[in-house]
Amino acid sequence: MGTRTVSYTVEVPYTVEVPVYDTVEYFQCNDCGATFSTSWDAIDHVTFECGGGYSLKSKQVQTGTKQETQYKTETRTKEEIYEKEPGYYKCECGARK
Repeated sequence: MGTRTVSYTVEVPYTVEVPVYDTVEYFQCNDCGATFSTSWDAIDHVTFECGGGYSLKSKQVQTGTKQETQYKTETRTKEEIYEKEPGYYKCECGARK
């Protein structure tokens, strides 16, 4: 009679870098498309250069990253669980704890 191997399904954590976004508002000239960070700069531009109007716009800008823990499912034998999971060790005599 053969030896039967029992497998277990485990959730294995891993870390990924996830982008962080923030909304940034800016002013854009309706004629030439030039962008400005303040309304005063936009008013100055449309008054003395283009002669048109301007619009307040917003866009998503990546401001950094953060670490996020995600999980994947793996199938392991009892021996693999003892060897890979932190907190378990194997004695020289073969015992596991």
